[in-house]
Amino acid sequence: MALAVFALIGLIRDGSKMFSILSIIIGGFLFFLIAKESVDEVSDYSVEYRVDCRECDISYTNSTGGTDKAGGYVGWSRRITAKGGDFLYINAQNGSEGGSVKASIYVNNILVKSETSSGEFSIASASCRPVDVNTK
Repeated sequence: MALAVFALIGLIRDGSKMFSILSIIIGGFLFFLIAKESVDEVSDYSVEYRVDCRECDISYTNSTGGTDKAGGYVGWSRRITAKGGDFLYINAQNGSEGGSVKASIYVNNILVKSETSSGEFSIASASCRPVDVNTK
């Protein structure tokens, strides 16, 4: 402990060394921050789309980045694998009179985005990137 105190006092007396050490620390921190984000963007994430509606039309991003369509109902869900930087979306349009439609995106079993809309032909849309789960 005493050695660390004497080392710190020595650095404070020589301002140029202190500046160099701070630059190295900040540079190292930025390097690891950027490297982590790059790894997150190419990592695989488990994605689950969920829709609740009586009757609706659904379109969503599939695992290759294209669009798939489906007919929705209460409890509808699909699972895909996506890269962290992929843009994902799901749209669900209510086809029944009245009622509501809810569209949700879960990444690694964590809810990232959910939207609800009410009324005939109303649309609920949700979108995200899988890396957004890291901010939850």
